[in-house]
Amino acid sequence: MKQFIFGMCVLGSVWAAVAQTPEAAPAGAPAVINPRVARFTELLSGAQSSLESVLPEELITLLQEGRDLGRPQMVSGVLRGYLS
Repeated sequence: MKQFIFGMCVLGSVWAAVAQTPEAAPAGAPAVINPRVARFTELLSGAQSSLESVLPEELITLLQEGRDLGRPQMVSGVLRGYLS
């Protein structure tokens, strides 16, 4: 009985792992770009290239977007340079 339950648990785990695997996009399909990520990347690259021209409002926006998108490490370097 224990072996049966263990076997069903293993089978269920494998089934769940296979079910969560995303399908690969077709080779000819264009990648979908999130507009928030595009704006964040644009602000970040501008801030990294010239720290002197970054406005405080832009830095606040970068901090908020970095937190919301789960990319705070990317903003930390800009923040350190801005504060120094």
